[in-house]
Amino acid sequence: MAQTPDFLSDRKSVSRWAGVSLADSILTNNARRRAQRRFLAPSIASRQKISGLRLGERKLLQMVVDWVVVTGGALIILSQSDRNYAAGSVALSLLALSVLWLFFADALDAYKVPIMMKRFHNAYSGAKVLLVTITAYVLFAWLTGGFLPVVRPRISETIAVLFLIVPLLIGRAAVSSFLSHAPLKRRVVVVGANQDGLEMVEAITRYDGNTYEFLGYFDDTPSHSPGRKATDPLALPTTELLSVNDRIGIDQIVLANPLQTGPLVHTLSLLHEGGTQITPMFALYQDLTGRVPVSHLGDDYYVALTANIKATARTYRVVKRVMDMALALLMLLVTSPILPLIALAIRLDSPGPIFFKQVRVGRGGKIFKIMKFRSMRQDAEANTGAVWAIDGDSRITRVGRILRKSRLDEIPQLWNVLVGDMSFVGPRPERPEFDEELEREIPFYRARRAVRPGLTGWAQVSYGYGNTLRDALRKVEYDLYYIKNESLYLDLLIMLRTVSVVLKLGGK
Repeated sequence: MAQTPDFLSDRKSVSRWAGVSLADSILTNNARRRAQRRFLAPSIASRQKISGLRLGERKLLQMVVDWVVVTGGALIILSQSDRNYAAGSVALSLLALSVLWLFFADALDAYKVPIMMKRFHNAYSGAKVLLVTITAYVLFAWLTGGFLPVVRPRISETIAVLFLIVPLLIGRAAVSSFLSHAPLKRRVVVVGANQDGLEMVEAITRYDGNTYEFLGYFDDTPSHSPGRKATDPLALPTTELLSVNDRIGIDQIVLANPLQTGPLVHTLSLLHEGGTQITPMFALYQDLTGRVPVSHLGDDYYVALTANIKATARTYRVVKRVMDMALALLMLLVTSPILPLIALAIRLDSPGPIFFKQVRVGRGGKIFKIMKFRSMRQDAEANTGAVWAIDGDSRITRVGRILRKSRLDEIPQLWNVLVGDMSFVGPRPERPEFDEELEREIPFYRARRAVRPGLTGWAQVSYGYGNTLRDALRKVEYDLYYIKNESLYLDLLIMLRTVSVVLKLGGK
């Protein structure tokens, strides 16, 4: 077994150590004595500690509690009604209620672990989901009651279901308190004391600090190696992984692009056999942030591959295209009465054409012209050329500002969807001038071209607008997450969040 490095006895090194529990137990004399007592009594320190709950297990626990409260409460209310509802109708209604609850809970982030860990936020998000779910179910029941044997609740029964908000708030607050207990935290270490490791620990702390107990870094790269930076944290050698696991227990090891040597692979295999979870950095990073860390993938291009590798990819794309065409026709029909009014307002507000056409890059690098209602002056780029829009852009007209806030300027893009240049959901299409620059600066940028660009997308609802290279990088990370995980469910989720953005007048 390798000896503990000399630098760990240096008190000045404490400030450079990015770990928490393991650092405190090794780097100071008092902590060292406490750690020795702890390590000498493994039956107390680790053998009696249960394994920390994983992200999925935490979400599942909250889902079960919610389901019991909502469907159990609804079942009790219906059973006490003076109406004799058929068992089949009640079962179908509870199934519809459960599906609606899960969909809106996901759409409103009710099962994001950082939210679940805070009692007030967890309870508040549950209340929002309950109100939206009940509203959606009432509409569903009255619209489909003619051909589906679902329960159409009376006003008194609907009000009674609304009172389920009380046990729901109590239940979600109780789950938050339960999950915050230290024994349930996952004890995690990061293999790779480099920039990747630093960003991984930052994500753990920022997005899920109450779920994980970060123990420290492990790395075999010498501190004086040209590959190490002065700002990189101190780390134990990976040969210490087994001994640390024996002493205090490790629930999860995150691999932040370390050098995969034979001894390390052997050590990881032994730990995996013992029940320790081994996770690549990009996998946990995606789960926590909802984006792919393109700056830290190295040559791992397979991480950015699209859903084309899925067996159901062709079916999904055919169904999505049919839905795009049907929805585009429906929205053009619904908005047709206001189109002349918008055109008149644009014409009276400023000179120039009503519609604005601009070249964009689509699927496979195909060039097409996007259509929008004109929201800027006709000579907006006469002196500057192609530039990103900014907050408070003076080029935007008075009517244009209203159109952008409400997203009404994008109605003509329904034609682009109809003819197949775009989809409703996908990465936002860029102008060729920006596309070439971003391709040079951002790794895996071209992966966005594997799918049709969209009116809205995961990047738009998760990050919003951006006008810098850093913003573009973040949006590409969200786009790649969507491309890797694209599905009809995710598309519906994004469209629902887009409706929320539009209602809040979140456009710019």
